[in-house]
Amino acid sequence: MKSAKHLVTRLTRVPGPVSMKCLLLVGLLLTAFASGCRFDHDYTWQEYSIDPERVTLGDLPAGTAVDIVNGQADDESFDMGKVGAHHYHGSLSQLTDAVIEHLKLELGHRDVEVRAGAAKTLEVTVLNSESKTGMWMLRADMNVQAKTGDGYVLEVPISNRTPTTVPQAYNGAVALAVIRILNDSAIAEYLSQ
Repeated sequence: MKSAKHLVTRLTRVPGPVSMKCLLLVGLLLTAFASGCRFDHDYTWQEYSIDPERVTLGDLPAGTAVDIVNGQADDESFDMGKVGAHHYHGSLSQLTDAVIEHLKLELGHRDVEVRAGAAKTLEVTVLNSESKTGMWMLRADMNVQAKTGDGYVLEVPISNRTPTTVPQAYNGAVALAVIRILNDSAIAEYLSQ
């Protein structure tokens, strides 16, 4: 049987160098999380490729031009979503700009000139947006409105799910909005007049 002195010595012994490094690392991590470790990011749109077969907009007459206008004046930053300690911020105006930039790309593939002052106009507005985080999924929801120069208004709810990041969820939602706008028969007819 071992003595009480031996047990006290064993319990108070200073750990070796490897154990000390582990304790230091664990301590730093606990301190970081306890202090509210957070990484803030501004949303920046990146093109989410659209398969050409997903857009049913047919050929438009040669020389078709359209002015695409941002109808969303709200540029107040809001929390777009988070994954772990990464928080993403953006505005409804930024999301609207993303839809417009993607529309310009898709219309450019169809030889449509997008320019200010064109006779045909398309006003695009992201009306609202939110994200929801699930166990293995992130969802970005938006309501998008497109108004033609002749007064037709299309409002579409968009919902995109992804297992990756907040920006990827919104980039996919932007692409879905573009598909829904260009696949609308009234907008296609307006652009082809």
